[in-house]
Amino acid sequence: MVILRALALGDFLTGLPALRALARSFPEHSHILTCPCWLKPLVQMTGVVDGIIDGAYFSKDVGGIGQYRIPMDLQSRIALEKSQLNGLRAPKGPDIAVNLRGQRVALYEALLALKPRRLIGFYNPDIPETAGSPIWRPDEYEVVRWCRLLQENGIPADPRDLHIARPDGAVPENIKSATIIHPGAGSSARCWPVERWAAVANWETQRGKKVILTGGPHEIDLAKKVSTFADLPPDSIFVGRTDILELSALVAAAGKVICTNTGIAHLAVAFRIPSVVLFGPEPPGRFGPPPHLSIHRSLWAGMKGDTYGNSPDPGLMKLQVEDVITEVLSLEQMCSNYELQ
Repeated sequence: MVILRALALGDFLTGLPALRALARSFPEHSHILTCPCWLKPLVQMTGVVDGIIDGAYFSKDVGGIGQYRIPMDLQSRIALEKSQLNGLRAPKGPDIAVNLRGQRVALYEALLALKPRRLIGFYNPDIPETAGSPIWRPDEYEVVRWCRLLQENGIPADPRDLHIARPDGAVPENIKSATIIHPGAGSSARCWPVERWAAVANWETQRGKKVILTGGPHEIDLAKKVSTFADLPPDSIFVGRTDILELSALVAAAGKVICTNTGIAHLAVAFRIPSVVLFGPEPPGRFGPPPHLSIHRSLWAGMKGDTYGNSPDPGLMKLQVEDVITEVLSLEQMCSNYELQ
């Protein structure tokens, strides 16, 4: 079974329930997932696939073996996708090809070139092989979308199957229960201003909270600015120092995560760590935390925009430091009341 899915961390984690469903329903198959190499350790930890197909896009300029990096703009994302599609090879046709990526012609052409015996994907009028397939719903919640695709193909799938076991990696004792602030994002449109991140970090430290900053190697300068403005100690910066399993261990040990709509938000969901997530330009109804999980809070100004814009989204910019502080306090109160029950 060949499965098109992961371009970045959030893609993998929002597709995890569907991947688990495929593993359960087809235990006799070998499951091969398109996935960038830096994600492989986390994918292996979940045990949902037997191998990966990795494009070469992330093999260079990532700041070290195993370092994670996300596509920062639409062209980079397209380049990664092309490299994955070009990497699809099979000595003989796979029994099943599954499109958990989208409904575009290029995706289907790459899968159909493998000559699979069965194709699973959403309907595309330009691809005759998808006739009778489930219909694409543009605003559907991402986790539900892929589970519905499988359900309508007779494959049981549970969109609540999002959680994963905490990794074995140890973290320094002094940062357990720390507040993680992740100031970077997968596009400029989703980047909240440095000064606002610093203000939130400073507010947390004034309350006696340990704050650490996370991010990829391309976000080191961003983290240094936040750290300087917030007057954080040098040991607060973990940006560019962690591979995906080390980042996962940090999240699993955290007290809470504060970030924009990016991959670490989905790690917080996976490890059941409280989070406050800032949205813009996309609404939380597509990629946000599951609405039934009250320990995850979404902040959105109600404005849609350009996902790959070259500057911070106007709707995201409407979110103020005070909005984040209010949501953090509300979340802490809710968690405190829950613990007392």
